[in-house]
Amino acid sequence: MTSNSVGISWVNNVAEASAYSWLENLAQFNSSGHCPQTGGNTNQKNVTAYLNANNVLPWVGMRRCNITKSGVITNFQNNSATGCNYTDTPTTPATQVGWTLPGYYYWTYHKQTTLDANTYRWFISPDGTGTINGMAGGSMPSDSPYYGEVFTPTWKYHPAFIRNTVSKPYLVLGAYEGHTTGSGGSQILNSTAEVLPTTNLLCAGARTYAQNIGSGLSYNGWGQQDFLSRCAVQLAYLIECGGFNSRLLIGTGIGNLSSETHRGTGVRTGWTSTLAAANGGTNLGNLSGLGVAFTDSTIDGLYVADTAVSGNQAVSYRGLENPWGNIEEWLDGLNVTNYIPWVADNSFAVDTFTAPYTSTGFTLPAGGWATDIAVSPTFDYTFIPSAASGGGYTVKLAYYYSNPGASTNFLGTTSWSWNSGMNNTDMMFLHFVY
Repeated sequence: MTSNSVGISWVNNVAEASAYSWLENLAQFNSSGHCPQTGGNTNQKNVTAYLNANNVLPWVGMRRCNITKSGVITNFQNNSATGCNYTDTPTTPATQVGWTLPGYYYWTYHKQTTLDANTYRWFISPDGTGTINGMAGGSMPSDSPYYGEVFTPTWKYHPAFIRNTVSKPYLVLGAYEGHTTGSGGSQILNSTAEVLPTTNLLCAGARTYAQNIGSGLSYNGWGQQDFLSRCAVQLAYLIECGGFNSRLLIGTGIGNLSSETHRGTGVRTGWTSTLAAANGGTNLGNLSGLGVAFTDSTIDGLYVADTAVSGNQAVSYRGLENPWGNIEEWLDGLNVTNYIPWVADNSFAVDTFTAPYTSTGFTLPAGGWATDIAVSPTFDYTFIPSAASGGGYTVKLAYYYSNPGASTNFLGTTSWSWNSGMNNTDMMFLHFVY
């Protein structure tokens, strides 16, 4: 099965200990439940928001950048044009538009309690230190063993930043969806504004085109977005915004255009940045929110600004454009056989269920609105569903879809939206295809 392309990613070759020395306060929850940049609300039974993310890692370090083919970050996007040489539209593949994701530590609390059945709580620390307040009105229910205590959890470095046993200080994802240049096997998958994403690529082909950015380098950290990176973005979003429903908390994204032509190609990149600014909107830069609204009144990718249109606006999460909506995106490093997901952090390959791939031990449910999360001591950072129903957003998670047939091997994707309206545009959405 073919699918739409996915954005590029760069995994640097610097060990974690020798990189950033940022030390900030522990990111904890408080009792409010809205995204600080949008003010929306959603179901948040077991999740609350941290409202000062702009001052704390990893969020303060999430920003667009220009990165060379050898992985050198040359400029960062800021929200002022003064003294900034950053560009959203580099003219050659030698420079890409990236989005930095600083490494962080996390702790997952999952417990069946009498007070709050099946409780999930997630915490992030930028440096693996810090205590958590389990007092009344704090982070834990009264029947938790941590209630009434100020305790230090067992922090773990997020697996997205550990590749083939080596810790990394940060990742760089493509700020924009991938667009290929060149021809044949030498094509390069680029991240830049104001181009149509390249679609109908097989997972292996998209991977090769992303790796071609660093062709000839002694160390080539380029690839396509993978499952572990997606999990790290999801957890950071969840703690900051305080709810699973990203469509409500930040915006619906692109998923409701009617034209079959648009469904095949998606919408041009840059509608949260340069194209937004050129069509009566605002270049969001590193902010979360929606770009300028548009219609699908033309078929050549040139859209007319129309603020009355609902549901057809590109979305940004801190500068990462369209993490849901617009096109379907491959997630490398996630293979499924007999409904059991296998995960890897390097040496990605299709239909592989041996090392470096590791079985999660989870069995996927039938598709639907996910109602619970699979958690184990090893895989406590994913949002793989363990149960699903037809209940819609009255439940915890977003929609989840898998094709039938237990004997079929699957691959993971995100943001499957064009043929099904808005149900499948969400940060937490997960789709398995064969």
